[in-house]
Amino acid sequence: MKKLLAALLVLGACAAPKPGEPAPARDQAVVFKTHNYVFSKTPDPDLETALPDLVAQSYDSACETLPDAPSEAGFSYTLAPKGAVYPFSEVEVACVIREKYASRYGEELCSAFFSALGKKIKSGLKNH
Repeated sequence: MKKLLAALLVLGACAAPKPGEPAPARDQAVVFKTHNYVFSKTPDPDLETALPDLVAQSYDSACETLPDAPSEAGFSYTLAPKGAVYPFSEVEVACVIREKYASRYGEELCSAFFSALGKKIKSGLKNH
């Protein structure tokens, strides 16, 4: 049993890219969709504090809409302030997924993600 496990580990290590080498193309994460959200040009500390949680909650909501999507699909997101003077006056949110799963799960996961995020941002802004 130990020899079999050792052989599997060696085979797995051979299949993995070496440090510093790029992953095989279809294993790489790709940005499937992005949305820009434009907010006030004046600083809003409450929005800055709430935004990461709103995005995380939207991600969780999207995961619930497609529970059979494999964890290997690599569904994730990025959040990047883009405002020139006040960074959070505009924010880019990207939906990220592994390339080999993008055609199968990308549209549904990303649409659910951005739909939930749009609703959360609208309700969050009303509370300010």
